[in-house]
Amino acid sequence: GPSACCDDSDIRKNKESSETKDKVFTPVPLMSKEELEQHLDSLTSNYLLTPRRISRKFLPLVRKLCNHEYGWVFRDPVDPVELGIPDYFDIVEHPMDLALVEKKLENGVYKNIDSVEREIKLVFENAILFNGQDSDVGEMAKKLLAVFDEDLKIALKGS
Repeated sequence: GPSACCDDSDIRKNKESSETKDKVFTPVPLMSKEELEQHLDSLTSNYLLTPRRISRKFLPLVRKLCNHEYGWVFRDPVDPVELGIPDYFDIVEHPMDLALVEKKLENGVYKNIDSVEREIKLVFENAILFNGQDSDVGEMAKKLLAVFDEDLKIALKGS
């Protein structure tokens, strides 16, 4: 059926109840000009990007991570049996790997920037959680997180 946003009976109801409209809190007067611009930018960049544009923006970043000298460590799903770490899924509740993120990008699964950014970071946060910050894998994960953060800043500048 039609989604709620297209239902004009809601719009009529809102016009009729003007007293509730006056009570709506707005943060705008409390924001500086810079904060307001930043807020509008975040709305524009995060919500007006179609899944296709999100894919175009993020696929190169994910592929760069995959092709990094440490990328192979994070490319494929962790296989606890093969790696002899039977407790992996007890510790890591939301497994994620770069190949899965890449596939989801190719299939237009991500509807906003936050969700793809969260899942890319999850790949490395899981590695740090399971292996520890100072382990070899933890160090690799921190390095790739830093690479991703830098690339993300650049990618989002031109949203």
